[in-house]
Amino acid sequence: MSDGLDVEHLKSILGEVVDALPKREREVLTALYWERVGVREVARRMKKNPGSVFAIHERALRRIRKLVGDG
Repeated sequence: MSDGLDVEHLKSILGEVVDALPKREREVLTALYWERVGVREVARRMKKNPGSVFAIHERALRRIRKLVGDG
């Protein structure tokens, strides 16, 4: 990478940031990005509607941006 960070280091940082999220936000991101589960399946698992899952996802992304200093 051009800024000198390697992929493994970035994965480590991302893991720490995700671990710092509230449980529900962490569950949504884990299901969507690591397990590659669709929004409807995440909603079913969490007993929520897909709109709620999208809202949790957006909250998590905003929180991540704040934690890494980009927003």
